[in-house]
Amino acid sequence: MSMTTPEICDQFFAPRTPSDSPVTLDRIRVNRVQLTECSQLSPAMIQIWRDLQANNPSLASPYFSFEFFQSASYSRVDAEVAILYADNKVIGFFPFHRLSQHHGIPIGGAINDYQGIIGQVNLDVDPSWLIHQCKLTRWDFHSLWWPRLPFLPHCFQVNIPASSAWLGHNIGGYLDVVRQGSTTIARQPQKSRKMVRELGPLKFEVDDRNPGSLNWVISQKRNKYQRTGCTDFFEPRWTKQLLNQINQTQQAHFRGLCSVLKAGDTIVAAHFGMLANGRLHYWYPVFDRQYHQYSPGTELYLQIVQAAARFGIRQIDMGYGIESFKTKIVNQWGLLANGSVDLNRSRYWWNRLASQTADRIKNSPWRNTVKTFGRAIIPNLGKPKVK
Repeated sequence: MSMTTPEICDQFFAPRTPSDSPVTLDRIRVNRVQLTECSQLSPAMIQIWRDLQANNPSLASPYFSFEFFQSASYSRVDAEVAILYADNKVIGFFPFHRLSQHHGIPIGGAINDYQGIIGQVNLDVDPSWLIHQCKLTRWDFHSLWWPRLPFLPHCFQVNIPASSAWLGHNIGGYLDVVRQGSTTIARQPQKSRKMVRELGPLKFEVDDRNPGSLNWVISQKRNKYQRTGCTDFFEPRWTKQLLNQINQTQQAHFRGLCSVLKAGDTIVAAHFGMLANGRLHYWYPVFDRQYHQYSPGTELYLQIVQAAARFGIRQIDMGYGIESFKTKIVNQWGLLANGSVDLNRSRYWWNRLASQTADRIKNSPWRNTVKTFGRAIIPNLGKPKVK
């Protein structure tokens, strides 16, 4: 975390070799915007989108793929995209949801881990000018990735950690490192042998096309949300529709991937994510709690890693947030930001103060006391809303 932001970005999305050297490009300013919908984008425009993503290492995440925007557009009627021009040349796309007449959020809303603009590496834009051109007065973001610099004046926090596991072409070397650094992973073969003895032989399917498998993932995730008192991100119908749409998308450059681990005939763990550009976004891993003593989630992850080469997976992205299991398996870190581009400055400063206050409470020793007392009065206090 002592690296500068550009170094973090480069290593997180496109690890450098010693011979790599930074290239400075002249900035190209966005000076015209055209609003449209997904269905109105021509095949030529879609190809420009894909070329922009392919040529900008910071946009490797599946969240920046056209297919993610397309799936969100199928799932919600409020999806739009601003085509960004420098004179007559398309240099970027800015997809968003219009919650109300003048209020926008990133495409995919609360379940999008990486947000921003799909554009040339040397794209330059004034965020306030951009949202005004989009006929918005406010665009809220909770995990902005790119472009970082123009949005800094609009950020509440700029140090939200994100992590990934870089596998490259040496998966065996990666597994050796994580086994040496984690007793949990080193002991997994012993737990898995016990699971086989007591439940039956392990069956792993890296790409399970049975729709019921995705439904099992969603059901297990909702059970966890209810059990832990967290926001149920699958309560709105559109989030389930979005995952189903992604699961049905099976293209060479973008696909949904549902992986399932069974012991005998029983599903003990599963994961649903997105795969694009050799990058698997590890989105919704779940396991059956009654089999927790076998650590089936860890076994599932190791099975996915071992199958990575067959699917061209070079990197497994864990998204934002620091959980204990991530620290045992990741080897790269990046930083995200939250905030709001808001033309109403009074509202911006009020929301900034509220966000920073909530963050201080979250990181204080009195976090649980404040949460217990606060939720006794306001049941949903501090819970993110699924917009």
